[in-house]
Formats: sequence, C-alpha cells, structure tokens
Amino acid sequence: MIGIIVILNLFQDLKGDMKNKNFYVYILTNKYNNVLYIGITNNLERRMIEHKNGLVEGFSKRYNLHKLVYHENYSDSISAIKREKQLKNWHRSWKFNLIKQNNYVNQQNNQTNYYLNKQNKDLNQQQELIDKHLLNKNSKKPRKKKK
Repeated sequence: MIGIIVILNLFQDLKGDMKNKNFYVYILTNKYNNVLYIGITNNLERRMIEHKNGLVEGFSKRYNLHKLVYHENYSDSISAIKREKQLKNWHRSWKFNLIKQNNYVNQQNNQTNYYLNKQNKDLNQQQELIDKHLLNKNSKKPRKKKK
C-alpha cells in the first residue's frame, strides 16, 4: 500500500514538472553523520517526509538516513541529474567538506543575524529608556516653593 502511495506521488510530481521548475540535489545522513546518501527530487519537502517515515525501500531506509545536511536548487532536471552524478563520484572527504562549508556559511549567517537582531534589540531598549526618561521629565509637575 505504501509503495502505491509513493508511486502515485512520483507520478503526480512528474506530471507537474511542466509547472514545477525546481529540482533539488540533496544529501542525507544518519544521526552519527557517518553514512551519506545523495538523491534528486522535484519536491524536497515530500521526499524528506518519505525518507523520515521509511516509505521508500532501499539504502536510506536500511541505514536510517533522515537528516538533511545539504541541498542545491536547479531550474531544470538535466542540470540536477548531472550534479547528482558528479557528487556521487566525489571522494567521501570532498562531500564532507562541501557539507561543512555550507554549514559554516549558514552558521555565519545565523551568527550575523543573531548579532544584528541583538544590536537592534539593544537599540530599541535604549530608545525606550530615552522615551521613558523624556516622558517622565515632561510630566513632572513644578515644585512648590517652601515657605
């Protein structure tokens, strides 16, 4: 039954290829990061669900490959297939370097975003303090003179 669902999903995706011009080459690994799987799809979200639920028999199910560690986007299937074949012929160390490089870039982007958000938050807090101070300053009543 599960196999029929997967085949129907693949058929629907292939039928929709004329509309959908996104193709993905992706790399999966297991929780220990010691086994790699390289695949291609035109619906990355659906494909990840299939991998995580073991809906497709084969290498990724046998080795529990559920963690997406890398993907590339292509506008045509031919380019994506060429890239998939290229990556499959790479040495293992080259693949890990590609993943590390991509994760380093993502980590740097996340770190930059964190600091920008923190800086923006700090500026907002400073502005709130200034506004509060000005509000208190302007709302003070004049003091009565002592007799």
